Amino acid sequence: GEKRTAMVPYSDMLNHFRPRETSWTFENSRNAFTITSISPLQAGQQVMDSYGKKCNSKFFLHYGFAVECNREEDGRCQNELLYRMSFTDAANDPLRETRLTFLGSSRATRGFRVSMNIEDKATAEALSYLRFKVADKNELNALITRHSVPRSTGSIHARGGRDAIIPFVSPRNEANALAQMAEYSRRQLNRYPQSREGNLAVLNSGNVAPFTDRRTALVVVLSEQEICHFWINAAYTLCPILKEKSGLALRVALRSLPETTEAEKDLYRYAATIAEEVGKTLTPWEKQECINSSKLI
Repeated sequence: GEKRTAMVPYSDMLNHFRPRETSWTFENSRNAFTITSISPLQAGQQVMDSYGKKCNSKFFLHYGFAVECNREEDGRCQNELLYRMSFTDAANDPLRETRLTFLGSSRATRGFRVSMNIEDKATAEALSYLRFKVADKNELNALITRHSVPRSTGSIHARGGRDAIIPFVSPRNEANALAQMAEYSRRQLNRYPQSREGNLAVLNSGNVAPFTDRRTALVVVLSEQEICHFWINAAYTLCPILKEKSGLALRVALRSLPETTEAEKDLYRYAATIAEEVGKTLTPWEKQECINSSKLI
């Protein structure tokens, strides 16, 4: 009944596969560590285990391998990339001190492990930080009022902690936050010695053997570059829509994006989340129009 960390010889010889095909535990009745298949296995079939839902950098760091298509059954990619974000300096942002008074000076620069999934906590936190960073005076005052509680001293602090998630604020704000994310992505891409296209060409050339250090390193780098390109494409595709449309037209445009390829599905999930937030701001007439046109709230 007591949980402990232990080394189990032979069990670590099972290769990784998602979704998992086995479960493991220590059975007291047998006084043994057991691995049990959770689906039928054919004679001679390789028995595999899941090393968990992780990004490729963690697979590489902890286990020495990387997964070339690191997606779950629902299509969501598990890869992440560390982004370093900072508030604009005081010379170019007259509201900088107001932002830092609320968040705290230690939040002037933050690091976030960003993925392509808006549902992931760190990605939501990164977008929240950028929404606060680009908020204009009216938006900032509204955010501070909404996310603050008074201290006994008369000052304010953030409700739910300084890292409370700030959801969609406005189309203008979201477009500017996306533009910031794209700019951080471009800076990251410039740090790699070779482009994503060049790395893909090398990976698919047939000259890099499976399971070699070189191939693993290429897969990890490509995983990171894919995230950068996702956010650049998100800004390229969505910023014009966010700037040109509002209300019902904006919601319909966001929900009308294609979702055939994996990349399109990644973008659609983000757009659909924003569309849902836009839906909360619609007038009763616009909501009825959504129902009538089957674009349900």
